[in-house]
Amino acid sequence: MGKKRDFYCQRQIEGLSKCDVQCEHCKEYYKPLETYHKSKKVKNFDNIRIDIAEHLLKIDYDDDLLAECDLSDIGNEIGIAISKYLMKRKMGYTKDDFIRGIKHGISLMDGTHP
Repeated sequence: MGKKRDFYCQRQIEGLSKCDVQCEHCKEYYKPLETYHKSKKVKNFDNIRIDIAEHLLKIDYDDDLLAECDLSDIGNEIGIAISKYLMKRKMGYTKDDFIRGIKHGISLMDGTHP
């Protein structure tokens, strides 16, 4: 008997039991997260994206706390999700590289990019 192909299931993300078969909604919704590439570098990038998305989807704040959340809370959760990928001596994988990337993305959108 072959190994079951792993897939994303909204029920599982909500803390319920995982479905035996992925429904059409989840197939379409999670398609970008389930795209696998042959390149190790691309797979690593996909793993980081998937970890961030899964971590953000699993945040379970009560309504009172959620009403007080802001961008710093999102940043905190992303920091938790990517911490295992940080490498002090690998270009593109340091904490400063991540922060530079955030600042660059914001500058592209707010008109401050040189």
